Amino acid sequence: MSERGKMAGGQQVREPGAADHGEPAQVNAGAPAGANRSLAAAINARETELEQTLSNLAALEAQVRSLELALGDDSGHGTEGTAEIQTLQKLCPICETELENFGHFKSESARPTRRAECPECGSLERHRLVWLYFKNETNLFSSEKKLKMLHIAPESAFKLRLYRSPDHEYVSADLNPGIGDLRMDITDIDMEDETFDVVYCSHVFEHVPEDRQAMRELARVLRKDGWAILLVPILREVTDEDPSVTDPAERTRRFGQFDHVRAYGKDYAQRLEEAGFTVRVDPYGDRLTPEDRERYGLLAGEDIYFCRKAQ
Repeated sequence: MSERGKMAGGQQVREPGAADHGEPAQVNAGAPAGANRSLAAAINARETELEQTLSNLAALEAQVRSLELALGDDSGHGTEGTAEIQTLQKLCPICETELENFGHFKSESARPTRRAECPECGSLERHRLVWLYFKNETNLFSSEKKLKMLHIAPESAFKLRLYRSPDHEYVSADLNPGIGDLRMDITDIDMEDETFDVVYCSHVFEHVPEDRQAMRELARVLRKDGWAILLVPILREVTDEDPSVTDPAERTRRFGQFDHVRAYGKDYAQRLEEAGFTVRVDPYGDRLTPEDRERYGLLAGEDIYFCRKAQ
């Protein structure tokens, strides 16, 4: 009994607001009927007020969730979903960690912070999408033979898991020392022709001035029956590049990030084809259900550029 409760006529009386939810308020049987009616009316009014407050809070919470999803847009595509979808438990498909929500992430670009990062493995939306594609749409984990894989600029979320996998021989490489197994300039790869069954290179070409040469080199080291996933951020209808733009602020404004040398457009696939690939643009993000995109923390409108060596 709250200290606000009082004793009157041998029975407890709760003041307005002191009654527990779901328990009928007790009134003073010895008090005049009019006083009891007034007290009951006051209690009912208070309960109605509390119910309205809880309803308002629920509505406000739904508005906040909708706003978070709107701010989560990374490329002009918001994460879709109803209020029911938004309350789904989140799951990182890479580290298989269940989450209440993904963590806030602020990229080096001018885009706003969004709920994108797995707090366990550090993966972002594009990493989780590619991992699902690896598992569901390729033979990376189901090939009858052991695949030899080249991973350029290895993401930490992938690196150890791919290295430990018994399904392939994994080689990582980066221009900077200490990041991959090999130090590699992808415009001049010191490897024999047709060395690898799989090549994965994500969000690298936009940093490379001679990107066409890098694409040709990756096509050269890919085996005839192999495949590659080569991703870049698609920000335009037509690719915008200008070697004279070197100011970091101008690069951010024009190309999306201070160390990008171009902003790719939808003609990116043509550039890959000119370098020696056949390209299938798979709208994999849109092929997943809204529920799956919400659960795995993915964006709608994300494409996978699945490439093979042109014969």
